[in-house]
Amino acid sequence: MVNEKRLVDLFMQLVETGSESGKESKFRDLLIDLFKQRGL
Repeated sequence: MVNEKRLVDLFMQLVETGSESGKESKFRDLLIDLFKQRGL
């Protein structure tokens, strides 16, 4: 089970840094999809 608090922290870090490196943007897209699935 994924720790949602950790997910939120990671998501906020990514949003704040706004980094567009390939790896991070893929990870961010993945997180956004996960958030949509959970309705957050």
